[in-house]
Amino acid sequence: RLHYAEVAPDEGEADFTRAVLVLAQHGYDGHITPDHMVNAKGDTTGGQAYWAFVYGYIAASIKAAERQLNS
Repeated sequence: RLHYAEVAPDEGEADFTRAVLVLAQHGYDGHITPDHMVNAKGDTTGGQAYWAFVYGYIAASIKAAERQLNS
């Protein structure tokens, strides 16, 4: 049986930044949207800190892909 755990994009087995690069290499120009919130220990913002982190991580991954494609 497989073990599955919902984790932040920088904690999983998949390389999220690489996935964004592959999407960009193939001309994808749609949305990249987080699916679920992960409850972070000590987060007293009701999840807002997590969403801010995830959207920042997505934005940084897109910028990194753009830079690599344009270099």
